[in-house]
Amino acid sequence: MKRGIIGMKKRSGLGLILLLLLAFLLVGCGGKDGQETAGESKEKQLSGKAEGYTGEELEALCGEWSAVYGLFTSYEEDGEKTEQFSMASDDSMAENDLVLYTEDGALYADYRDSVMTCYHLPMERVKEKLYEGYEGYDWYLVAKPGRWEEVPLRFGLNDKGELLRFNAGEEEGDRWEYQSLFVKNDSENSKKTEAYRYARVVTVSTAEELAAAIGNRTKIILKPGAYDITALTAAGTTGKVSESYDTVIDVPGFYLDGIENLCIEAESGELTELYITDSARPVLPIYNSGHIKFSGITFGHRIEPGYCSGSVIYLSGASNIDIEGCKLYGCGSYGVEADGASDLRFKGSAIYGCTYGIMYLRNVYYLDAADCDFYDNSGYEMLDFYQSSGIHFRDCHFRNNGNKDHAFMRLAKCWGIEIDKCKFDDNVYAKFADNDAEEDESESSLTIENTVFHDRN
Repeated sequence: MKRGIIGMKKRSGLGLILLLLLAFLLVGCGGKDGQETAGESKEKQLSGKAEGYTGEELEALCGEWSAVYGLFTSYEEDGEKTEQFSMASDDSMAENDLVLYTEDGALYADYRDSVMTCYHLPMERVKEKLYEGYEGYDWYLVAKPGRWEEVPLRFGLNDKGELLRFNAGEEEGDRWEYQSLFVKNDSENSKKTEAYRYARVVTVSTAEELAAAIGNRTKIILKPGAYDITALTAAGTTGKVSESYDTVIDVPGFYLDGIENLCIEAESGELTELYITDSARPVLPIYNSGHIKFSGITFGHRIEPGYCSGSVIYLSGASNIDIEGCKLYGCGSYGVEADGASDLRFKGSAIYGCTYGIMYLRNVYYLDAADCDFYDNSGYEMLDFYQSSGIHFRDCHFRNNGNKDHAFMRLAKCWGIEIDKCKFDDNVYAKFADNDAEEDESESSLTIENTVFHDRN
């Protein structure tokens, strides 16, 4: 799910440019050399000699490379700049492979991406920078002229041992640039590819500094302490307008809207807490954002238990949300409330003290909770799911939760709900699962395996 600062209309225009770019590349594969199969390149050598290159240069270039990310940037006439960023690990369609090798004293490349595969491309060195201001060598590689006239296949090497593919052009008066970063397989760079997700790393120690640091492709490290975010306003590149849906987000307080690739993590194991003192609002709402990660953070309302109508974390139009080693405490109404979200992951985290329940999910696709602790939550149904699927609880502990007048779980129009290798201790409920038979004719929406119950019923 790709959401962010770029509206749907804007995405359509950029998508057309990308399709044209890929079409040009496909045309470029029409030459004799480019259509050779892997088997026809019989003397491929990942090390050797090639005319015009030093041994040190060939050692740096030759080998198997994989793309880490792609970045498409558009510059409009009025100066507005828009970006589309994608990690290869997030989207299999973004995966690119490149092999540079020598054969018969020359340098060649095999190249593959989501729309084409080309073998035995003769590569030439051009003695100028890849682009003005490029922080790399004063030369770049390009597929032999005559094969890539429209959109050249060009690579620049830098002193970090990375290859950058770069092209630029103009479409209907708007300038565009496309770059894709490659790292050599089995290199040190290949062991830390997740670090490339973030273009900047910021350490903060106050709530105001946190709000100011929020942005796309940003990793924020929180110093230990308690951060009162009650008085902060919206954080995000779109303000109160969600361009992805052409709707207006108009809620008070601090929230994320239209943010992509953000990590907020505690600097150490000491208490690092984000809290609010307003019982009616979620502690942290997240709208129309993707690839957001929290690590080692405690979230909650600092008010008397029993008075909350806002959940701890609220998600709407959000995808790829990771909550690792975090604590979500009440009195939030729910620890997690989500409406229209996908690809949610909880690992080694806890939800406790909430006064409505543990989770309330509507229209959620895929949630994986592993090695989590859910305790001392009360109110209504502890797990309340509507029109959701692919919800998995693994190796989790549920203890001292529930209400004797309500079911522990309520499922409506759900399928693929699984509880595996979990423990239930001292919970109380009228019945474990309330699942309308008319909405689950196959009676297969809920699967419980390898789970131990020691509840009070």
